[in-house]
Amino acid sequence: MTGFDEMVDWLVVGSGAGSMASALVMRDAGKSVIILEKTAFVGGTTAKSGGVMWVPANRFMLADGESDSADAAMAYLDAAQDEHPAPGTSPEKRRAYVTQAPRAIDFLVDKGVALQRGATFWPDYYDELPGGCKTSRTVVAKPFDRKELGPWRDKLRKGFAEFNVTLVEGMEAQGHRRTNKASGKMLLRIFGRTLRDTLLGRQYTTLARRCRGGCSRPPWPQAWT
Repeated sequence: MTGFDEMVDWLVVGSGAGSMASALVMRDAGKSVIILEKTAFVGGTTAKSGGVMWVPANRFMLADGESDSADAAMAYLDAAQDEHPAPGTSPEKRRAYVTQAPRAIDFLVDKGVALQRGATFWPDYYDELPGGCKTSRTVVAKPFDRKELGPWRDKLRKGFAEFNVTLVEGMEAQGHRRTNKASGKMLLRIFGRTLRDTLLGRQYTTLARRCRGGCSRPPWPQAWT
């Protein structure tokens, strides 16, 4: 094939979390990679999401002493599909997800992306079904200081929570103080931390944007165009 200015092994269109993760995998395999982004910012729609990943038998819940398995997650997804049919799914796709998702988390952590358990209590939506989890199968990124990106920090697409707060803290801070006694203390803690970060020149971001920032640390696969 001729007529191209440049040839690469892996061409990625868009710069969301999935795009970045695939580029990281290919670079780790020694392949040449280019990520194409039509806007001036990196992150795609991932930057606007809550950033919660549902990953059965992930390393964090297992480290907490909980038992989970791909078979249990498969039983749950199959039961959920029976009660709430969704187009486009198949047993093969579900099996691939429950077996490969924990491996993907391990790969990202091993490559320096700071992840953690999202919450110790975030049950599956239909946790009463066979294989349902009554604690939490969630994984999120840790708060990330954008200054680690150097001059590229301003290229990270803005999310909706530009301060240092975890998912669990955000959930605890919700509600009226009369019904949620812990919310007032949590809000004060978040405010104090935000003030400290501002005074120290830190530029933390949160939710899915943390994951995007973690995947965007240099060296990048190649400059966006």
